[in-house]
Amino acid sequence: MNTAIKEQEFDKKVDLSLWKRLFQYAFKYKWLVIMIVAVLMCLALTDLAYPLLSKYAIDTFVTENTTEGLDRYIIVYIAVILLSCFNVIFFISGAGKLEMNIAYDIRQQAFKKLQDLSFSFYDTTAVGYLMARVVSDVGRLSELVAWSIVDLLWAATYVIGSMIVMFTLDWRLAL
Repeated sequence: MNTAIKEQEFDKKVDLSLWKRLFQYAFKYKWLVIMIVAVLMCLALTDLAYPLLSKYAIDTFVTENTTEGLDRYIIVYIAVILLSCFNVIFFISGAGKLEMNIAYDIRQQAFKKLQDLSFSFYDTTAVGYLMARVVSDVGRLSELVAWSIVDLLWAATYVIGSMIVMFTLDWRLAL
């Protein structure tokens, strides 16, 4: 009996239907995804506030050589920092929950499928290998789906917001 495990090499192009099926696991948790999206957009907006606050400080306090209104500026700056901190905590917590829920659902389906396979399948395939592959591959898939949502949404919101701010401040310089 040959117990050597052969890995398959895949050289196919990206299959968008596979991505659609993977993201369906995430969208089972619609409210969690909506919460993550809202928090990420708020985080991107607070990230956009930092350079604007710096611009305000330079224009108001440095250029005018005054400290009048500095106390209000400090309060606003601290409020933006706190809001940013809360957003980071909520999006990491939400994306972590989403990742774990996706992993749980995929593993449940995979183990159900493994139990439906014939005994002859297990004569040629090592159970330990199957278990290791299911656990590690599902972990990677759930991480990819959960955190790609986070990365894509934050980046898109930040880039679009940055462009809007740049064009609002000086359209000629933005070009």
